[in-house]
Amino acid sequence: MRNNRGASLAELMIALGVLAVGILGVFQVFADGVRGEAQADRVTSAIMYDRQLITLIRTRNLAFGGIASDASTDRRALNEAPFANDLPADSGFTRNIQLQQFEPSGYPSSLRRIIVTVYWSDRGTERKVELQTVQRQI
Repeated sequence: MRNNRGASLAELMIALGVLAVGILGVFQVFADGVRGEAQADRVTSAIMYDRQLITLIRTRNLAFGGIASDASTDRRALNEAPFANDLPADSGFTRNIQLQQFEPSGYPSSLRRIIVTVYWSDRGTERKVELQTVQRQI
């Protein structure tokens, strides 16, 4: 009868293979987490810029003369006039602002729909966040 006190070379190689697969899986999950955190950071920044632009438009009453509506394909720098001193110049984000007369149920009103879209590039793909609000002429 043979006395087996240790593991054979084949058993060690299989154990190391299983361990390597497990470690690679952990690294992949870590890399996905870092990538997801970076994407969440960009979305959060885009929402912050969207909200800041809407606040500036509303508080300065720009929806009723002070800013022109962009064409739907326009991408302007965040800090382009009239926001030159309000937003950063090199953030990696661009914006589009649409201003529309808002007439609920076809009734004339003194309301404007403000649509602000902030764009950025994520690994070669254009991403966007769009916020809308309505403002009454003051």
